[in-house]
Amino acid sequence: PTFLREASRILNKNGVLILQDRTIEDCTIPGSPEHIRGYFFSLFPKLIEIESKRRPKTNTIQTELQKHSLHVLPAQTQWEIRKIHDSVEALLQDLSPRTGRSILYELTDDELSQLLQHIQTALQNVSPIIERDRWTIWSAMKL
Repeated sequence: PTFLREASRILNKNGVLILQDRTIEDCTIPGSPEHIRGYFFSLFPKLIEIESKRRPKTNTIQTELQKHSLHVLPAQTQWEIRKIHDSVEALLQDLSPRTGRSILYELTDDELSQLLQHIQTALQNVSPIIERDRWTIWSAMKL
């Protein structure tokens, strides 16, 4: 990618490039009160193929960094709080318009209703719901 060529060009010696994105592995961690996104993929596995086309693979990123003469450091993961919901009802209200979760546009209205019902059942006694997203972070140094 062009941005890696440019990053390699402008980095000083011992300069570090940091990239952050979600991989398919980050997205498909099983659903839980913390990882709401996992419910999408466990209930509708068809979404995994769609999402995998939108997400980088760790080894692809590392190979591209190496191609641009960057020394790849070990990849790391980081959990970020996306939102704190006071109740399952608040979470469902946040999910129902599909805002900020473009993968949900791949579901029909009936499928979205099934997903919301599934999440309501799974999380009915959880409060607050601290929703988190996992990110992968790649670092590379110019030698």
